[in-house]
Amino acid sequence: MKKFIRKLSCTGSTLAATIALVLCSAMALLFAVGAPSAADGETATRFAGPTSSQPLALTADDAFLVVANADNNTVSFFDVRGTRARRISTVPVQVEPNGVAFLPDGSKAYAANTVSGTVSVIPTNIRNGVVFRPSKHIRVGVEPYGLALTPNGKKLYVSNARSNSLSVIDTQTDQVIATIENVGFEPRGLAISNDGDDDDNDESVYVTQFLSLPSSTFQVDDATTARSVSSRVSPPRPIRSWGRLD
Repeated sequence: MKKFIRKLSCTGSTLAATIALVLCSAMALLFAVGAPSAADGETATRFAGPTSSQPLALTADDAFLVVANADNNTVSFFDVRGTRARRISTVPVQVEPNGVAFLPDGSKAYAANTVSGTVSVIPTNIRNGVVFRPSKHIRVGVEPYGLALTPNGKKLYVSNARSNSLSVIDTQTDQVIATIENVGFEPRGLAISNDGDDDDNDESVYVTQFLSLPSSTFQVDDATTARSVSSRVSPPRPIRSWGRLD
């Protein structure tokens, strides 16, 4: 399967924005947009649409919410079913959680602790109102900021703002299985596509860069390494640079 990285740059009088597009390799398992939702009384096991990094996240059935509290190093869980708006629990994590993610079925949540350089794993029995303390703090890159799950919840992508990389976590083992280097300067936000079929290998991970630099073309030598092969200063208009991953 052909793999590509695309980097888009925009310049102007306002702060420039750069988006790096990383087409997932075989390690990324993604489900489809428009997947059928769970029937009444059943637990949803996949997200129906694209996913993205946020300071708050819902389960796939929109029933439960997790929120990052960066100022006091905790995350809070809420029951938002129907007309409910009830806090279930607040649990401590590590220092300065900025991004959170919830598995589609709500069985586990994750928090990116920016100062600690870790991702906290928080098991839950959320439908019975039970949230446990973190079972593990996964060491990732420097200043992890955003978290985004693949639509079936099998892989968790982490943007490491100060290492210019993404960490990929297997949510079954809660271990880092890959690090994608050189995704751009200070990556923060993440979004993952969901193209409506069961082929998990043709989805895309989008990465925002907090600061824009001159555009470059990247060539990836394998699934986890990128290197710059050419560069040019962006003219004062939107430009694109393309690089194929062999």
